[in-house]
Amino acid sequence: MRFSRQRPKIFSLLTLLGGLALAHGGAEHGGGAVLWLPLDLALFGGLYALGLWRLWGRAGLGHGVSVGHAASFAIGLAVLTVALMALDPLADASFAWHMLQHLMLIMVSAPLLVLGSPLFVLGWAFPLVWRRAVAHGWNARGGLRAAGLALTHPVTVWIVATAVFWLWHVPRLYEAAVADERLHALEHFCFLATSAAFWWAVLQPQGRRRLGRGASVVYLFVTALQGSLLGALITFARTPLYPQYAAGALARGHDPLTDQQLAGLIMWVPSGVVYVTLAAVFFVQWWREEERFQRGRDAAPRPTPQGGQP
Repeated sequence: MRFSRQRPKIFSLLTLLGGLALAHGGAEHGGGAVLWLPLDLALFGGLYALGLWRLWGRAGLGHGVSVGHAASFAIGLAVLTVALMALDPLADASFAWHMLQHLMLIMVSAPLLVLGSPLFVLGWAFPLVWRRAVAHGWNARGGLRAAGLALTHPVTVWIVATAVFWLWHVPRLYEAAVADERLHALEHFCFLATSAAFWWAVLQPQGRRRLGRGASVVYLFVTALQGSLLGALITFARTPLYPQYAAGALARGHDPLTDQQLAGLIMWVPSGVVYVTLAAVFFVQWWREEERFQRGRDAAPRPTPQGGQP
């Protein structure tokens, strides 16, 4: 399956994950709105299960999407549920817990969900005529396809994801998101959408890889570098960067700088370990590919000079 055919799926995935994050914003308000997030999560998981049942019923168990990748989706959805629901009261009170929440969204839930090829599977939950209509509409609009090609290019994805990551940690904007639940939901939408696009580029569970193994090493390394830089800036800051969290820590009798340093370390160390470990895996794979290629070249018969002379 060509990567260009994955474009509408990528955009749909970003929209769907964003919808879950935005529903999280409504979950903090009173009345029936508190039901929206669990209902959305249940709908997301239910549609995936229906699509998987139909896909495996047609192609066979483990075909199209492996059992392991389907399990990855289930775990990713569970992590997303914990991050958006169970951790939210703690994240409102502590900068460190809020950073852990973001880490779970970006570094755990997003890649696990992407590994499950959710939009490919979700497509099987809907009638064939609907899927064909969406594909036809996408393929018939050259401008839309060109825009999609540019926006989902790995370099574009990296630039946007990095900009979003740094922008939302600007103290004034970060504190505004803590104070306004709608802005907080938008923050989570941005993190989920950009991290899903990032991990799709890295893991590419379906379609033709846009990034070679060697390029993936560089891609992950520079991502680890910029994330570590921001984590170090937060960890080694001599004064509290986020007054709202500092005031909350003091009210609970905690040291604001300790809370901030712990938050910086949570951003810095676990994500750095994940990026570097995955980069090492890709490096080994790239090295083996190069060795196989070189052995193939060495084993290939050399052309005989014209006339049979050496």
